[in-house]
Amino acid sequence: MTKSEKLFEQFLSANGIPFRRVSTAATRTPDYEIEIGGRCVVIEIKELTSDRGFSEETGSRTMGQRVRKWIDKAREQLQPA
Repeated sequence: MTKSEKLFEQFLSANGIPFRRVSTAATRTPDYEIEIGGRCVVIEIKELTSDRGFSEETGSRTMGQRVRKWIDKAREQLQPA
């Protein structure tokens, strides 16, 4: 379990939000199912780490590009749900 997943579970527990960790399968699946307002919501947790090897001297990039890349990648995991 990653640090981000632990923090997420602590947040849900502290706020009384029911959750279930989705069991891993042969295909990629979301990490959690939570219940809010009587509705089931699926959640994929990503842990963002530092940019190894990136420096401002080696180039520049669009603000938020790295986060959008993570979101696009995670979208595939949410499709089965």
